[in-house]
Amino acid sequence: TLFRSWTLCEGELMTTSCKVTKLLKGNEYIFRVMAVNKYGVGEPLESEAVKAQNPFTVPSAPKSIEITSVTKESMTLCWARPESYGGSEISGYIIERREKSSLRWMRVNKKPVYDLRVKSSGLREDRKS
Repeated sequence: TLFRSWTLCEGELMTTSCKVTKLLKGNEYIFRVMAVNKYGVGEPLESEAVKAQNPFTVPSAPKSIEITSVTKESMTLCWARPESYGGSEISGYIIERREKSSLRWMRVNKKPVYDLRVKSSGLREDRKS
């Protein structure tokens, strides 16, 4: 048998929302709400189990990379914003490159760029970067 103990978060609220604090990160919680009037307490509505966690995460990968303006020393990369921002505004993009025959990635930009387009120069011809 499953034993559940309930903790009263707020008593007799007049609103239809309530911020519950002092939860432990990683723990799962189930909430229930009951309406009260002068005749007593109604039946509870119970939530699904919800894990207490940070609502923010890393963004998803940018989409639709396109390489244009190819020369023997440079290429221009264009891409689309990620589908998910992870709950926080994108603060920039880091661009890296590697030669096809190498496993080592090298940064193209020193600081994150906010544009959706960047020119990578200093390439070597016929190295298939």
